[in-house]
Amino acid sequence: MKVQPLFACLSLTLAILLVCGCDPQPPSQGGGNGGDTNADGNRKPATIQEIMAAASEPDASVQAIEYIAMKPKEEIVLENGQPGYITVQHCLIGFVGTGVNSSLTHDEAKELASDILNRARNGEDFEAMIFEHTDDALPEAGDPAAGKPGVYQMANYDLPGDMLPDRNSDKIFRRDGMVAAFGDVGFTLEVGEYGMSEYDLAKSPYGYHIIKRIK
Repeated sequence: MKVQPLFACLSLTLAILLVCGCDPQPPSQGGGNGGDTNADGNRKPATIQEIMAAASEPDASVQAIEYIAMKPKEEIVLENGQPGYITVQHCLIGFVGTGVNSSLTHDEAKELASDILNRARNGEDFEAMIFEHTDDALPEAGDPAAGKPGVYQMANYDLPGDMLPDRNSDKIFRRDGMVAAFGDVGFTLEVGEYGMSEYDLAKSPYGYHIIKRIK
């Protein structure tokens, strides 16, 4: 029996297994492997600095960031305490001159927006009020395939969105790609909480946004 060739073969096999036993690659490219491993060999959750560094990669994707963070995107929290990703539902109340199809005056729009906010906070059906009042685009009422009205997903600053036109996108807007007041309110809300962005020519030029965070 020749021990040396057998030992060499076993050593080579072990080396191949060790190489193949490393961490799996992210579901899409970009962002590295999410840090060192624990003593038991499991990957450590990434720090927010590692997540942000991965997000800055040219080919970063939401899926890769989730892999690196080892948690769903809705659980990623930035150093300032704000969520990394949110889903909101909103009702837009515009007025004449804001570029929407509205016959309301500024004062009428402000009053209506405040009324909708108060009614929503008191438990009235927010979705029904959106269908009745919003100046944003609406899905066909009663069509379950069309989705809920006024729903948007947003990525916070420095995290990747997902609006690629060449595949089935998750339709995640980057915060800096939307009107500023929308994110300024949305990222401060707890899930289930309502807020409103006031009309501002620079930050909210289309009118008043009544916003509910749903994820």
